Amino acid sequence: MISDSPMTVLPTRQISSVAPSLVVRIPRHVAHPVTTPTTSTFLPGDKLLCINARGLRRPYRPGAPIEGRVYCCRETYVDNGASGVLLVGIVCPVSKGGLECGFLASRFILVHRCGGGA
Repeated sequence: MISDSPMTVLPTRQISSVAPSLVVRIPRHVAHPVTTPTTSTFLPGDKLLCINARGLRRPYRPGAPIEGRVYCCRETYVDNGASGVLLVGIVCPVSKGGLECGFLASRFILVHRCGGGA
């Protein structure tokens, strides 16, 4: 967990696969989404950086999120205690209950707060 303390120094890695001029620094050791407690602090319109795109096998249109790219949050939800997000531009498959399946919020980090409105 990242602390607000100014004395905290975390090892980082650079992701520059989006554009050579865009370098985003994220913590090097990010927990797997299955073991990470999820409490969504994201709001619709927020810009989110995908930090974990492993194991996404469902048929997303036009495709699953790509690690290192920034996405816009369309909607947030909580399902069985796990926070999730739906992303602008990605249509997820529909569950048996008729709801759109999204992505675990722990797969993303907040890059820019956009005021809470889509």
